[in-house]
Amino acid sequence: MICEFCGREINNNSEYCDGCGAPVSSNSYVEQHQHDYIGEVRVSKIGRQKLKKFLTALFGVVFALLGFLFIITPYDEPDVQETMIITGLVLMCGGIAMIIWAHNRKKLINDCFTYVKILSQDYTGDLKRVAKETNQSVETVKKRIYKMIEFGMLPNIYIDESKNQIVTQI
Repeated sequence: MICEFCGREINNNSEYCDGCGAPVSSNSYVEQHQHDYIGEVRVSKIGRQKLKKFLTALFGVVFALLGFLFIITPYDEPDVQETMIITGLVLMCGGIAMIIWAHNRKKLINDCFTYVKILSQDYTGDLKRVAKETNQSVETVKKRIYKMIEFGMLPNIYIDESKNQIVTQI
């Protein structure tokens, strides 16, 4: 017998596939469709997130450099010098904040691909498994997945809080 989820051969007496852990008796259309769907990532949304990350980092660097230049440039009048230093500090802080935001977005995108890879190998959508394989707490995984859902990276998916599982809306 062949597993409908991973294609591996299953012993006729087995209740579960040795390859992916899918129950042999539950290879229904809905479960298979859910398994396949979890493996999909909304590529266009992730592409937009990558573009936002890049542009934010780029502007962050530009603002930070401009701020630095405003601070180190000498001015003749003390009032102008003070104003330019304050402006420079504001630009630097804003630039650094943008760089940090871009770094966090990059981590979210990478986590999305990691989570999807793990979940596509486990049709149950168990968040404990994702947490274990990524060395994160279940709460951290949930928080990150909610962010991914919010940004449209994981469409038609929600978290079943009572079971700590990812569920697709078919």
